[in-house]
Amino acid sequence: MVEVTLQESPFCPFCEKLRPILERICEALNIPFFRRQVSLDPHIWGGDAAHETFKKEFLEQHAPDLAEDPFASALSEYLSKRIHTPVVVISADLPSGPLEIVIRGFTTKYGQETVAFERHLFMLLSSLKEAEKRTKRFVHTIETALRR
Repeated sequence: MVEVTLQESPFCPFCEKLRPILERICEALNIPFFRRQVSLDPHIWGGDAAHETFKKEFLEQHAPDLAEDPFASALSEYLSKRIHTPVVVISADLPSGPLEIVIRGFTTKYGQETVAFERHLFMLLSSLKEAEKRTKRFVHTIETALRR
């Protein structure tokens, strides 16, 4: 199943601009849309999905040369303790396995970049939704053939 989660912090102006766009796209494609409040205090709401990308382990795995740089490591450590909202998490169960796409950040200005972002997000989600439909049709066809 394809679903979209907006991880937002209270009073985030970027979240307020992104939320209606996500709601509109998800409604048009009939994709479940969830909102989740996040904070640095895990006892309140929990952290966001993006702060993981700043952890030392992530740096060592994806950018080993940066992990050795003391300045980059210090900056990464600092950023891993911050909330980066809005964060859009797109989850899909595909035949090849589960997929999770994390998109961080947004703008408060509505312009060409926003229109392009909206168009690309719509295309991505509609492609994932179509893959989901094809998988269901394929499974149904196989099940029907096996019953005969």
